[in-house]
Amino acid sequence: MKREDTEDQIPKVLFVCYGNTCRSPMAEGLAKKMLGEKAEVESAGLMPMFDSAAPEAVAILKELFDVDISQHQPNDVSELSLGEYDRIIVLDTYVYNTMSKLMKDHSDKLVLWDTEDPFGQDRDVYKRVAKWLNAHLREHLVPLLFGR
Repeated sequence: MKREDTEDQIPKVLFVCYGNTCRSPMAEGLAKKMLGEKAEVESAGLMPMFDSAAPEAVAILKELFDVDISQHQPNDVSELSLGEYDRIIVLDTYVYNTMSKLMKDHSDKLVLWDTEDPFGQDRDVYKRVAKWLNAHLREHLVPLLFGR
């Protein structure tokens, strides 16, 4: 089902990474802070295995951007109605290729933002990824969603 384009409808965006514990929850938290009520923002993973965001992701977002993702609970992308999203931003090539196969009917909604996976690495990697996501969101998200 295609979403109808109306002036008052806010865009719906989904961030996807492998486990939905690091990159996509960080992107979701930053995007929510950045966009507020201007967009509906969610995140999911191909293979979520844990019941929360990675502690390092939670700490870094709070420390650097005053964004709280401590209540995040990973979502499985296979349980979502992917056709409902206006844009699905995928955070690495492997996940993008997998999503392309899952979304043959909606592949025009997929966008690749390839960034490293900080899972299991030190805080410096989490910081680098969080800063990259924040900069990328500022530079690319508004034009992607609103065409400006």
